[in-house]
Amino acid sequence: MENTLKVGDKIKFTEDKKPYTVKASKVQFAICTYPAFGKVVYCIIDFERGIRAPDDYVMGSLGYKTPEDIEEAMRRLFLPDSDGIKLELSERRKCKLNIEWVK
Repeated sequence: MENTLKVGDKIKFTEDKKPYTVKASKVQFAICTYPAFGKVVYCIIDFERGIRAPDDYVMGSLGYKTPEDIEEAMRRLFLPDSDGIKLELSERRKCKLNIEWVK
């Protein structure tokens, strides 16, 4: 599946009640969020694999509240950080990419 998402697009997944907003989109990945109860719910789409999931950090994610957080997460999807750790999607929490609509 090809990534045609642009920053600012709204995307609704079949399994979810609320649409997400695309915060970053580059080549095979897109990072999407929506606010919920004072927190940020996020997912990372991997178009190459046809899945979406949170990141695989065990003790919490990078944080997806600010543009800087999102930029850093997108960078780590492509390049390892200074410790040599590359951001991956959670295998345990992944689900099939079922897009209902994009606006």
